[in-house]
Amino acid sequence: MEDRKLTIIVIDESADNLIAFKKMVSKALPGTAVFTATNGSEGLKLAETHEPDVILIDMSMSKTDGLKISQIIKKEKHLQTIPMLFIIDLEGDRKFRLQLLKAGADAFLVKPIDEMILITQLKVMAKIKERNILINAQKEQLEALVESRTAELKKEIIERKKLEAELRRSEELFSSYIKKAPIGIFVVNALGRYIDVNDMGCEMMGRTHQEVLDLTIADYLSHEQLETGLKDFREHLLIDHLSAEYKVRKKNGPDYWISLYGTKINDNCFLAFCIDITERKNADEKLRRLSQKLQLLTEELAKKGDTLSARLQQTISAISIIGEMKDGYTAGHQRRVSLLACAIAREMGLSEDTIHNISIGAQIHDIGKINIPSDILNKPGKITSLEYQMLQSHVENSFEIVRGIDFPEEVIEMIHQHHERLDGSGYPYGLVGDQIILESRILAVSDVVEAMCSHRPYRSALGVEVALAEITQNKGIKFGADVVDVCVKLFRERGFSFSE
Repeated sequence: MEDRKLTIIVIDESADNLIAFKKMVSKALPGTAVFTATNGSEGLKLAETHEPDVILIDMSMSKTDGLKISQIIKKEKHLQTIPMLFIIDLEGDRKFRLQLLKAGADAFLVKPIDEMILITQLKVMAKIKERNILINAQKEQLEALVESRTAELKKEIIERKKLEAELRRSEELFSSYIKKAPIGIFVVNALGRYIDVNDMGCEMMGRTHQEVLDLTIADYLSHEQLETGLKDFREHLLIDHLSAEYKVRKKNGPDYWISLYGTKINDNCFLAFCIDITERKNADEKLRRLSQKLQLLTEELAKKGDTLSARLQQTISAISIIGEMKDGYTAGHQRRVSLLACAIAREMGLSEDTIHNISIGAQIHDIGKINIPSDILNKPGKITSLEYQMLQSHVENSFEIVRGIDFPEEVIEMIHQHHERLDGSGYPYGLVGDQIILESRILAVSDVVEAMCSHRPYRSALGVEVALAEITQNKGIKFGADVVDVCVKLFRERGFSFSE
């Protein structure tokens, strides 16, 4: 502050006063730039041009002019940071001083002017300007931040309302499909009692909706099918699906045959799709064709079920567990790899769809190991060249298993590529650089880090730091540099750890 040269504008109707003041300031503060004006208009023009550290206004000029100058300066955004120091008489109007303060005056200097007080006031005013500039900058940043966040929140609210409306429409449409579906659809609890049924189901049983809800599956099965049907239902409690044909009863009508496809929604709820196949029972070919149509129809309806997402995740988890059952040392490996891979993808700002695909692929990327002998997977010593080739085959095995499932193409591809490396040293195809999709590069880093942090039959866990050192050493060589940087950041700055 002591070394910086000040810029001052003085407004006074008296030219003599201006000369005297300029002389006083120049003597006390050598190097100070002093610009003078004899009226408010000139003073404002000088302020526009020079952006001074302080403006001094002698109130021996008209009160109206002094107030006007103050109001204009505080109104103009580019001038409002400039402090104003008013020079007044000792016996000045107290009420007018209050008006000046409200208009933006920062301080007063009483005549006759004391040189030391003047210098001190000028330096204080300069500091006030610096503070005002800082405050204004912070205010502008805050306003911009608030405006940006408000816009984001408005957008999020609009999107959420849109999604909620779409969800309601989908639910209403799906309920309509179920109610009016041309097949019988039944919901049964674990005791075998009907808890819901659609219109066609009521028609097939020859009963009203309420009458059906008063029955159990034992009331629907024919006498000769009762034992088989109840046995199948008890077994259905332990499995996810049931497909069978039964002879059933209809109120005030003859017994008839149905084809039933059942699926478990949860431990206390089962969904059954039924169709009358009486006429088809006598013709094998006709039965085959109609069964295919039933299968297609039930699959289409299953896709529209509001539990599809949960069931898909259950299926993926089951596939993952199956793959790890042969290798006790890697139990939970795919789940932990999925946790890290999703965290990396999220830190990289990838879309939720991409993160979801990475989660699926990571959870089942080693499913092909079910075809590898357990004695190789759990071998405590060094494996032979032939055994290593067999281990490598799990990638193709995994690919062959998942390619026949209706997964997104990215999921299938990332499983196929997760042992490829940027420099072409990976397998099965020795892909290089951008031939390897981003999802695979993320999965590769996550797979290596988790494996090095876990126990294996042939070694103890190496620890996080060793794993991070390994991927860092091969950053941009075997592993994507951007993926490695984010992975290291997660462990060292974000506190990531593998949850059990």
